[in-house]
Amino acid sequence: MEYVVEFELYTSTGMAGTDEVRLIMEKTNDQWLITKIEPASKKSLGIWKPF
Repeated sequence: MEYVVEFELYTSTGMAGTDEVRLIMEKTNDQWLITKIEPASKKSLGIWKPF
């Protein structure tokens, strides 16, 4: 299963933009676990460290 999540980024002075991350999930027994986090596209700001 895969989700794309959009985050609104803020600094102390206000909104700084948005970024998107892709969450890859797998079901193990009765739980859904995030197995990978990555930028959603090449346009993403890249604030997310790939795991």
